[in-house]
Amino acid sequence: MFHESTPARTALLIDGDNINAKHAEAILAAAPTGQVARVYVDAAHVQNWRHLAAFEIIHSGQHKNASDILLALDALELALTGGYNYFTLVSSDTDFTHLARRLRKYRCTVNGLGNRDSSGRLGQAFDRFAELPCEDAPLASITATSLDEKIRTVIAMGSRKARGILFTSLGAKMLRTHKITLADIPDPTWRTYVTKRPNLYEVDPPSRGAYIRFLKDGFRANSCE
Repeated sequence: MFHESTPARTALLIDGDNINAKHAEAILAAAPTGQVARVYVDAAHVQNWRHLAAFEIIHSGQHKNASDILLALDALELALTGGYNYFTLVSSDTDFTHLARRLRKYRCTVNGLGNRDSSGRLGQAFDRFAELPCEDAPLASITATSLDEKIRTVIAMGSRKARGILFTSLGAKMLRTHKITLADIPDPTWRTYVTKRPNLYEVDPPSRGAYIRFLKDGFRANSCE
């Protein structure tokens, strides 16, 4: 897809916290082979990338936006000191528009791969932008985001016998595990956020003993990352 007249020094950089490893084959088919093929990911919690020999895994840890920051720093270092001038950035995070524009300012060719929903917001920042396949996502449901994947991780870590976790503990667990607070989500409360996503979560009615569970089928059907 992006193979036409590509230079020798190319880099493939993947936001592994945002893009699912199931897209590895499509990514390799679209991106030209280069000296650098890296996945930036919290490898302790997102382990599916670790078994793919085609990529170098850069473990970012659990700090918020750590993968994004490491990817951006490496991209700029490769461009400014490594002589790389052809990049494929793989993410659906619109924050990467800034990196793409900066690399193009340095006369680099920058192509992007991401989810269908992000193509309009990201596409204009790249020389070319292609959508990753997502054939099985329901049209009438909310797609799981990287925030939802972090919520799912927190629930899975604390759940016993698929019961879920106490809803009152969700905020504290998200802060402790992912450094995410209410200020980082698009809704005023955690309950408002999760109840808008009935295909992803099951939440007991409000009470001190209410539990929250994630729905495996919902995440599986909506996984376009």
